[in-house]
Amino acid sequence: MNKAKILISIAILAAIAWFGWQAISQNTPKEAAETRTETVVIEDGQIVGAVEDDEKEAQGPDDTTPGQGPNKDAMSTKESAITDGVRHTVPLDQILEGINKAPNFTLQDNDGNDVSLSDFDGKVRIVNSWAVWCPFCKEELKDFAIVQEEFGDQVVVIAIDRQESLEKTKEFTDSIGVTDKLIFLLDPSDSFYESIGGFSMPETLFIDGERNIIIHKRGPMKADEIREKVQSILGAE
Repeated sequence: MNKAKILISIAILAAIAWFGWQAISQNTPKEAAETRTETVVIEDGQIVGAVEDDEKEAQGPDDTTPGQGPNKDAMSTKESAITDGVRHTVPLDQILEGINKAPNFTLQDNDGNDVSLSDFDGKVRIVNSWAVWCPFCKEELKDFAIVQEEFGDQVVVIAIDRQESLEKTKEFTDSIGVTDKLIFLLDPSDSFYESIGGFSMPETLFIDGERNIIIHKRGPMKADEIREKVQSILGAE
C-alpha cells in the first residue's frame, strides 16, 4: 500500500511539474531579433575601443545619405558613443560621421612599404576591410577595381586585409586579377577593423579629401552603389 501511494505521489508531482513548465513556456514572450550594439570609447576625436552591449534595436538602412541627418523613422541599428562623459545614442552608420575624422593608420603594403591614410590627404578615399575567407569580398574587390579605374586619380581605394599572410592574400588577389589595381595593405593585428568598431564583413569607409568620414558602409556593395557614393562625395567638394 505504501509503495502504491509513493508511486501515485511521484506521478502527481511529475504532472504538476510538466503543466507548470508548459505554462511558463507559453507565457514567455519570444525574444526580439537581437542586434549587436557597442559602447564606443572616443579619445581625441577617434574611436579607440568598443564593448558589446546587450541591446535590441530595430533594423533599418545600412548607410546614411551624405549631407543628411539620421532618419529617425527608419533608424538602423544603434550604437552608443561616450563623449565628454555623456553617453549618446546615434544611428549605426552615423557613429563615425559624428566623430568626423577617420582614424589614421600606418600599415605595410605587399612590398613591405609603410602606407598611411594621411599619405592621400586631399583625395577621396575608399578604405575597405576584407579577408580571403569573406564570401562577399571577391566580387566586391573586383567592383572596387572597376570604380578605381573609372575615377582614376580622383579616388584612392585602399583594401586592408584582416590578419592574413601576404602569401595567402596575394594568391587570392592574383587569382581575381586585382593585385595591381588597388592599394592592398596587411593588418596582422586587425587594428583598423577594431578602430572603426567593425562587426560585419566587409566594412568600408568613404572619406573625403579632408579625412572626414562621409559614409560608413557595413556589408557588401556592387559597383553601381560604390560609384554613386563616390560621385556624391566628389559633387559635394
